[in-house]
Amino acid sequence: MIKRIISLSVALLLVFACSACSPEVNTLSGDRLSLYAPPEESVNYLMPNIDVVIGDEEGLVDVKSHGAKGDGIADDTAAVNAAIAAMGESGGILYFSHGTYVINSNVTVPENIAFAVATSTKIKLAENATLKVNSSDLYLPKRQNLTGKGLYDFRDGVNYAFPEWFSSGGVGIAKAITAADTVYLSKITYNIEDKIVIPQERDIKIIGVSNYGTKIDSYSDVMFEYIYESGKASTVEFSYIKVTDSAGGNFLVFNGNPETKEGTAKFNNMAFWGCEDAVILKNCSNNLFKEIYTMGTGYLAIFEGGVNDTTFEQVLCSSNKQGLIVADGANENTEKSQNLYFYFAASVWAYNIDYNIKNYDNVQFINSSGDLGAGETNEASIKLENVNGFTMLRSWCASNSGISYAASAGIAKIRVGVWLVNCTDITIKGNSIQNHDIAIRIDGGSGEKPIVVEGNVIQASGSADFVLNGAKNVTIRGNAMYSTGQHERLKYGDRTGNYNLKIGDPCKDILFEHNITRGVIRGDDGAKKKYNGITVGENHGL
Repeated sequence: MIKRIISLSVALLLVFACSACSPEVNTLSGDRLSLYAPPEESVNYLMPNIDVVIGDEEGLVDVKSHGAKGDGIADDTAAVNAAIAAMGESGGILYFSHGTYVINSNVTVPENIAFAVATSTKIKLAENATLKVNSSDLYLPKRQNLTGKGLYDFRDGVNYAFPEWFSSGGVGIAKAITAADTVYLSKITYNIEDKIVIPQERDIKIIGVSNYGTKIDSYSDVMFEYIYESGKASTVEFSYIKVTDSAGGNFLVFNGNPETKEGTAKFNNMAFWGCEDAVILKNCSNNLFKEIYTMGTGYLAIFEGGVNDTTFEQVLCSSNKQGLIVADGANENTEKSQNLYFYFAASVWAYNIDYNIKNYDNVQFINSSGDLGAGETNEASIKLENVNGFTMLRSWCASNSGISYAASAGIAKIRVGVWLVNCTDITIKGNSIQNHDIAIRIDGGSGEKPIVVEGNVIQASGSADFVLNGAKNVTIRGNAMYSTGQHERLKYGDRTGNYNLKIGDPCKDILFEHNITRGVIRGDDGAKKKYNGITVGENHGL
């Protein structure tokens, strides 16, 4: 049968109608449209099939007609099972009219029997008991009808639950995810007092109301936690939730299978405000951050080894206390992780490093941006260490702190647009890099596969457009550099001043040609020259 849910407004009428009935077979009555209309406060309520006849049909059985007391004292397990047995193969609707029903042993509701509860009814399930509903028909108002320490299991029936069926706040969410794989949140604020543990070997979805109508606030250091133990690694997905954190903690700590990296965390249409760090991931794959907004959070995500195949798409981090992501792909089981994708991701006014990535193979940064704020501890918009394979296309890096003037006055920390440390197989093409002390810094690398920096616009560098230390196999070609200071000629080497190209430790196989610089190039700089492994080809001044 199709899913059905009683609305709160009409369910109150049912209490009075059914509590006055004699202990015989009772029927529900009322306008079917109003009985099954989804409550206004949630867009996630499912509209059941109202064509099913309810008002006068036979087959609705009140458990009191089979001896249930509903007084909150007597054990009603036997009476409930008797009512189920009486319906047999023909099925019907198992109905709990007004009362408090104590169930101390297991009860299973077959798939051909619907499960209905009056608005004011309470079912009190003993700690070691399970109420398993295999039916895909539920009549449950959102009034904390399901109580006790036992397990409610809807997974083989409707396989969804609302926290309000069980309790308020985080307690209700915790009970809902034990009962079903999909938890629908309402248009309210849920306060989480204690950490919620995500079940093992389950794929859990927690879905709020669109447009951030659902809010979660925390008074706990960690709101949700998953730590792999054995068997199938779990997947958890959060959607349409605005998170505020009064405790200044973490929204999710997720640790998948350390051997296989199985386990997945996904976030869709989420907002994070005031978290220490929103998400901490370890040992997992196929993760997704889509349509995310943060404000005043540390990092949106911290990856602590073994995190593969993760996509950030349409992400905006604003005024973060750190940046968008810090990721170290190495741990005790792997030397590197692989595949980080940033598509239309932006970090605005971060105060440390926007994108800090170590020990990864294949990082893609497409149509994205990093933007440093005015903090004195800023290091870089993008910093990559020990990365094999980085593509940066049509993106933007900047510092909004007046860095060029501070650098020229000698008071700024070193702030870098793109900083590569021991990296190989790098393509940086068609980007805009502005207002850093150093636009692009390359320390060490590259190896057999080159570092290619081509066709970028570089503007207002405080001390140098390019700084190279011990690098090799680097091509810098066709870039437009409008650096701070009026250069008399193309500058390279290790002398003081504002440089287009500055060399520190000895380099090898460096090609610098066909670039446009702000300085006036002397005539003899048009000829190709080699300086200790650096080939300076024809470049052009403005």
